Amino acid sequence: MKLAALAWAALESSCQALSVPRSISDTLVCLLPSWTISGLQIHYSDDSFVPGNVTFSLTSSLTNTTEDIKCEVPFNYACRMNGTPKNKDLNLQLQFVPDTALAILNQTWVCADTPGQPTTPEWVIGTADITLTCPDPPFENMTCSSGTKHIINGAVWVQPKEEP
Repeated sequence: MKLAALAWAALESSCQALSVPRSISDTLVCLLPSWTISGLQIHYSDDSFVPGNVTFSLTSSLTNTTEDIKCEVPFNYACRMNGTPKNKDLNLQLQFVPDTALAILNQTWVCADTPGQPTTPEWVIGTADITLTCPDPPFENMTCSSGTKHIINGAVWVQPKEEP
């Protein structure tokens, strides 16, 4: 089973446990974000005490802005950012195995459910498996890369409305 499918299954069970799933068509009147990751390169470290690092460009469909991201990868396993330099409301996580990266993006923003009504926070999550090109055979201190991957939102969490 692909990493993104496992993440999606965990996300669905979390939504069900929270009892907050609602029909998107009934609640949203604004655009949902998606993202594009391009030029991803991960440099694996051969030293347990020196983290590897990952670099890539991240483009948001909502703002049409691109930012260059650099993140440490402790133990050659995962990069986590709570907020990016240009977007404090976008959290991202990349997990790595030698030939695949799992990207999980979670963005919070405020959107009016009904024009003229109070706004409520929305949470959108997108996941994707990104195929990495790595040296063959693999070796310590190697660099793997990928092309461009478009990540479409896969789930929306909507804060329940308070009953009048």
